Amino acid sequence: MKKNLFFLFLIIGLIGTSCRKNDDIITGGPDPVIYVQTQLMGVINDENGAGLEGVGLRWGQQITTTDENGFYTFSSAAADEQGTLLQITANGYFDLTKTVVPIPNGRTWMEAMLTPKVLSGTVQASAGGTVTIPGTSVTLPAGGIVGSGNVAYTGTVNVYATWLDPTDGNTLARMPGNLTAINTNDESGSLATYGMIGVELETPTGAPLQIAQGAEAVVEMTIPASILASAPATIPLWHFDEAKGKWLEDGFAEKVGNRYVGTVSHFSFWNCDIFFENVTLSGRVVNSNGAPIIGVRVRATMVNVNPNIWASASAWTNNNGEFGGKVPAGEVLLIEILNECGAVVFSQEVGPLSVDLDMGDVVVDLSDKSVEITGSLVDCDSNPVTNGYIRIQVEGIVVYLTPETDGSVNAVVPTCDADELTAAGFDVENLKISPAQTYTITGLSVLDLGVLTACDVLEEYIEYTIDGASVVVIEPDASIQGNYLTISSGGNSPDSTFFYMSLDQMGPGTYNPQSVEASSFDPISGNLKFGYCQGCMNMQVTLTAVGNVGEPIIGTFTGTLDSNPSNPDVPLSGSFKVIRDN
Repeated sequence: MKKNLFFLFLIIGLIGTSCRKNDDIITGGPDPVIYVQTQLMGVINDENGAGLEGVGLRWGQQITTTDENGFYTFSSAAADEQGTLLQITANGYFDLTKTVVPIPNGRTWMEAMLTPKVLSGTVQASAGGTVTIPGTSVTLPAGGIVGSGNVAYTGTVNVYATWLDPTDGNTLARMPGNLTAINTNDESGSLATYGMIGVELETPTGAPLQIAQGAEAVVEMTIPASILASAPATIPLWHFDEAKGKWLEDGFAEKVGNRYVGTVSHFSFWNCDIFFENVTLSGRVVNSNGAPIIGVRVRATMVNVNPNIWASASAWTNNNGEFGGKVPAGEVLLIEILNECGAVVFSQEVGPLSVDLDMGDVVVDLSDKSVEITGSLVDCDSNPVTNGYIRIQVEGIVVYLTPETDGSVNAVVPTCDADELTAAGFDVENLKISPAQTYTITGLSVLDLGVLTACDVLEEYIEYTIDGASVVVIEPDASIQGNYLTISSGGNSPDSTFFYMSLDQMGPGTYNPQSVEASSFDPISGNLKFGYCQGCMNMQVTLTAVGNVGEPIIGTFTGTLDSNPSNPDVPLSGSFKVIRDN
């Protein structure tokens, strides 16, 4: 039977806590901030589910726009394990902020759906009044609107409002954040929503307006018939804090007929929700030989006796096959693992959970939609390469395999219906590469790459040492756009390390860069080195060559990066030779 939906977003961020070291914890405040490395990608859709082109996105210090299919990608970077904000803007739509819970040492997928910003109605600020749209209404107080500088406003107020139906399958993609929350007792948890409203107030010329201090507006939200019986008589109200990326408890709403009615002191997104405490669920996905399975989807669904309630979220295993994160306490959960084509290949109920649960190794058979990779990597003298990796590319999937001490590799890579894959080995210490080889994988369950010999000199690279940890980036990116020259790892770093540098200079010479961000992550020890700077007065870059498109940009850099007030001077030095892309 098809269930009516209201969402409780299970916070499933893939983590590898068993190998984390204290170096990963950066204490910039009362609670430690734990940075992990991830690559972020996804799709931004319009209200009909079609990809939106030209949407602007900001993630940390990086910015990008969506392509003609609504697809975007960000190079791997350090992100707060508890969530990093993704800011999304497009003309004609409400701005949207999503909270990205990163997948360490892997790729994090985030889809979002933008809501058209359509004028809902107008109100005279001096008199106040009500604007009604399907599902909700907003009543503004008389004489209770202010503009910039909290100056009283008495003119026409343009009201833009939207209601997010808790039984609509698109609500999770349209709402801000991810329903992680902090209640009035300063406890962190997750929410189950009975409906949301987003409101923006503007002058006729587009200047923002807000409710005056001490004044209140009334909001009403329809309770869909399918969840009306289970809706409590009184429910907490929560507003979305764009700085924190979380929902904060702030007042309550009362059930009046088939509506929730409450008062609010300002406008952002408001939410009627039930609060759940969290526990941690973790595990590791492997095949029958114990090899980690990389990049498969793990889905957690809340099972509830109320047939009108259903909730789930999912993410992808990292390069060690690990998954884990926060789920609601006191609930039975259905844990499913899906192959690259979306078919469920493992299913098990767990809970109700009152304490953290480690599921250990979860054995999955993906023999028809994956291939187990074996092989080895050696240098020019046939010695095992231990400071290096093998890069596997199969259709849109890129996986980095780190050799053991004898140079061997063994891991399972999803293939779906692909007929072939490409592999190349890299000797980081000697800046050498093996020729890329293409292998036919049709009908294979195990693919032996044989011995890859990394003996060819790299044509381009970024090599650097950050806080004593050395990194070499293969296949980096370089471009000149407008007044800025950028050098970056471009998502081509092994083990989710990251490098980005921006300069406002285009010719040979020594300069202070505009911004630098760099990191090093060791997946075996879990050791993360990370730093950044803006207006980098303590960092110098020397450009020795700035070629045209298709020619190299060559230089060196040295200095210190900031990290946070408790660790302000992170040493960084290195060099680059990168073919200019545009």
